[in-house]
Amino acid sequence: MNQFKQDPFEHMAKLLRVLGHPARLAMIEELKKRSWCVCELAAKLGLNNPTASKHLSLLNSVGVIEMEKEGTQVNCRLVMPCVFDMMHCTDQNNAKNNLYPYTIESLDKEAAGKYCNTNCCKIEKKNS
Repeated sequence: MNQFKQDPFEHMAKLLRVLGHPARLAMIEELKKRSWCVCELAAKLGLNNPTASKHLSLLNSVGVIEMEKEGTQVNCRLVMPCVFDMMHCTDQNNAKNNLYPYTIESLDKEAAGKYCNTNCCKIEKKNS
């Protein structure tokens, strides 16, 4: 049986595990638009502050966002926008295969060239 070296894949696997939560994906979606204070982002998404802070800390731990304390507030900003390539491809694949009756609004077919560098998912957006 062939053994493969796991070390190069450990960080990738951790990143994918962290991205694998709907609340964290929603946070990334909001952080794409602008920087947010933890308390504002929590309110926007209907989360309590400790829960939002924990999710954001996980995103920070894998380098997706940066968190900076300013006085009593902690501000977050997206530093790994390439996660939208994967989100776009996933969203378009779901639409193509009729897996879900909706798509992420901000990842429409016009955004394909902007977010998907592989051109792997150039399909028509489902009509609502």
